[in-house]
Amino acid sequence: MLGLFTRTRVEEWEKTFLMNVFELLPHFQKFSQQIQDGLLKRVIIDKRDAYVGFVYDPLISGTYEDKKGRCFKLKHVQVYSTISKDYIAAEIYIGFGLVAGYSLGNQKEKIDCNRINISKLEIESLDEYEFDVLNTLLSGEEIGLINPSEFYEVKLEGKLFYHIMDIADGDFIAIDSEKHVYKVTQDPYEIKQLNQSLKEVILYGFN
Repeated sequence: MLGLFTRTRVEEWEKTFLMNVFELLPHFQKFSQQIQDGLLKRVIIDKRDAYVGFVYDPLISGTYEDKKGRCFKLKHVQVYSTISKDYIAAEIYIGFGLVAGYSLGNQKEKIDCNRINISKLEIESLDEYEFDVLNTLLSGEEIGLINPSEFYEVKLEGKLFYHIMDIADGDFIAIDSEKHVYKVTQDPYEIKQLNQSLKEVILYGFN
């Protein structure tokens, strides 16, 4: 256990910070719910590293775990430091449908959990090409509006599109490399370009 802090208890501010971030991201609010349900049992902290990992309540983790889920981190989550009096970049780690941990860059950092900015948000996965494309095409705000697990390439009529979200019965919303938004239907088969931004379609529906 050399190098580990003695603290094992999950602090209330940690849960508040994570939940406040997830509440700003519509498709990530399920992670806020699992925290409220008591998923996080204790922390594991190595003083040689800024990463804080979580140990789960097995009864709760079994409810939310997705063994086929992606592993990724939310990068450039801006949170206000009460030490430096400025915003710092935090990272939040997700694995197999569960909140895995976070990093503030410094174990001694103190933050204001109510002052969070996600305008520079990025999603990173070391082994997923789609996340590189996602971060290139979409803004931080747009990334926060979609479910990353639904973002993937699809070729239709010889053209490359990116699946954004399912609608119903095999129909879905997609974008191309220029961020034009499309509604793709199966019966009848049609690729219809929408005269709306991606944000408008997600928040208000399509015409």
